Amino acid sequence: MSRHVLRLKMRSPSRVERLWYRYLHMSPPIATSGGRRSEAWARLVPYRWRAFHRRYATKHHYFWLPCILCNRPFGGHESGDSIPDPTGPTGAGVCICSQCTREGRGWRAPSPLEAIVDTIRDLYEHGHDEPMLDCEACKEADAEMRAAFAAYKDPET
Repeated sequence: MSRHVLRLKMRSPSRVERLWYRYLHMSPPIATSGGRRSEAWARLVPYRWRAFHRRYATKHHYFWLPCILCNRPFGGHESGDSIPDPTGPTGAGVCICSQCTREGRGWRAPSPLEAIVDTIRDLYEHGHDEPMLDCEACKEADAEMRAAFAAYKDPET
């Protein structure tokens, strides 16, 4: 069994980071530990410059993945808000792109998805915390979660 120790040095957000949060219509955190202050300017580059953001994410070893809600690609350096992670422990979240954050689809905005996920968790509570591949109730819960996410992605359906 290995033991991992993670030490974070907390600091106040820089002026550029506070501008970023204001641009997203969010209140900045009291303290942050992510990234170097010199890298914060990349967040202020317009979203439509996708080639720049992709190169920046690759160069600085950030992820470059599609948003779980809208499938638009975004990098870890520009992630906005988060949504509840139905597969993780309570309180865990999944990063979403800044576009979805601006549209109010994140965790901080009251989200109908949060209520649906909580209802599904309560409905399918049956004895074990982690989903099991051979459990029928877990398979049904997974199908319900996927349907909820699909409906949240495309509210027209």
